[in-house]
This record gives sequence, C-alpha cells and structure tokens, in this order.
Amino acid sequence: MCQGMSHRNPSPPAELAEELQHVDQIGDTAYSKCWLYALLMKLLNLVKSSSTSDLSEIHELDQELEEQLCCLWDLTVNHNVLPHLEDFDLVPIFTDVLTCHQYPRLLEIIVGILANLAYNPKACRQMTDNDVLVNRVISLFYSRDTPTLTEVCR
Repeated sequence: MCQGMSHRNPSPPAELAEELQHVDQIGDTAYSKCWLYALLMKLLNLVKSSSTSDLSEIHELDQELEEQLCCLWDLTVNHNVLPHLEDFDLVPIFTDVLTCHQYPRLLEIIVGILANLAYNPKACRQMTDNDVLVNRVISLFYSRDTPTLTEVCR
C-alpha cells in the first residue's frame, strides 16, 4: 500500500449520500418501502393460509399486523402519498385479501384503504376495471360485520 493512503474506501459524494437517505422513503413520509413490502408479504401469506382454513370460523387479526395495516390506512389518507404507492400494485393484492372472510377486521381495513386509494386516478381506474374486485366488494354488502359494512358504504 502506498504511504499516506487511507486504510478505508472514500466516502461517497455528499449529494449522493443525501439522495440515498431518502431512497427507501414513501414520498415525504417516515414510512419505508421495505416496511410496506414486508407488510404485503405478511398479507399474502395470510391469504394463502386462510384459503385452507374453515371459512365459517371468525378469527382475530394478529395485533402487530392490525397495527401495521392501520398505519397503511392512515398513510393512504394523505393524497400526496397516493402516487408514491402506485409502484406497489396494491389493488390486485387487496383483491386477493378480500377473500379472507374469516378476518372481519382485515376486510374493514382493506376496504378502507381501497376507498382512500380511489382518490388516485390510476388506482381508481384499476379498481373499476377489475370485475373480480368489484364483485368481491359488492358481496361484502352481505356481511354481518358493522364496521366492514360502514367501510363498504363509504
């Protein structure tokens, strides 16, 4: 090694370091894209496991999952954030989640998130073009869960 050379790699340029600090953020929020991807994976695993369970049984949603979904629900209230969520392709994922009738709280939250996403023109178009989603939401009018019905009517 040459004399006077440092024993470490050089630091990245300051402007690059600033950019990298925000690369994982969803819009201007403190929420992380990695967090959302992990949450969506949990949801997909729940859909997969619930497809094999008894549909007549009502289950409570895992507390941690419920809290994270409520954070996402709160996040979707901010119309400035909605365009940043387009890359996550939430509508098809949530269409699959609407089959989890064993989890009424999950249905309530997902319908609430979908209602908020409808304020984004691209997501709204995805929803109206998705016959499966429309039929699943309409079928929720037969639900006996009052909070779910409230969100469906919203």
